[in-house]
This record gives sequence, C-alpha cells and structure tokens, in this order.
Amino acid sequence: MYPDQGDILIKGASMVTDPRAARSSLGVCPQFTAIDSQLTVREHLIIYGRFKGLERGEELDRNIDIILEATSLTMYADRLAEKLSGGNQRKLALAIALMGNPAVILIDEFSTGVDPKMKRDMWNTLRKVSIGKAIVITTRALYSYLFRPSVLLMD
Repeated sequence: MYPDQGDILIKGASMVTDPRAARSSLGVCPQFTAIDSQLTVREHLIIYGRFKGLERGEELDRNIDIILEATSLTMYADRLAEKLSGGNQRKLALAIALMGNPAVILIDEFSTGVDPKMKRDMWNTLRKVSIGKAIVITTRALYSYLFRPSVLLMD
C-alpha cells in the first residue's frame, strides 16, 4: 500500500521508493515489550542485529557490546529475558531499537510500569544513547532534563 501523497525521508532514503533503506535507519521501541522469554539478552540483540543487516562477526559483536554498555545491560547479557526486571526488559526493548545505530528512534511510553528509581535510570540511559539521533517519544511523564533540541516529546 502506498500513500496518496507525501513521503518520509530518513537519511535521504524514501519510505515510499526505498523502504528497506529507510527502515534500516529507523529504530522502534514499542510500548509493550516484545521479547521472547526463551532468548537471552544477547540472543535478542543478535537476531535484531541480523534483521538490521549487520554482518556476523566483528561488526555485529561490536554493535552488541556498545549497546549492552550504553544500556547498562552488560551484566545481564546471558540472562533469559523473562528473568529480567520490568525496567531491564524495557532497556532491552530500547537496546533492540538501537541495533544498527539508527538515525531515528520512535519510542512509545518508555518508562511505563516501572518503579521510580528504575524510571530515573531508564531516562538517564535514554539521554546517554540519544546523542546524535532524532528521538520521538510518546509519554505521559515529561522530565525537564530531556528537553533539548535532539529530543522531541509528544504527549
């Protein structure tokens, strides 16, 4: 299905004429964490990295290591996703969205259903990984320290 008019360009790639290239520069973190309970954190990142076109070996491993560090999930890399706390499951969803270093990330209700301390940790993680990216967030919880030019918050 094609739009009647208009287009979206992501890093110069058209969603209408070159959707594969456009999607490769797009990360999505849905409201409801879509994880497989039988996979580890690392296995999730391997699968989604391959979906994003990362080559097996050094490229994929380097991307995973960077994302695990940035999201503070390194210590949980080999843990089953179902064994993570709710906050760390949300961090895994963000880590999945970050695979392939996308230029644009869409995030729906990033910190829903987690305790206040984990919520602060998650927002700090988001601030750390958002540098140089366009971030669109839908949320009911607006934090003043997120208001900066590279982050667009929608309520």
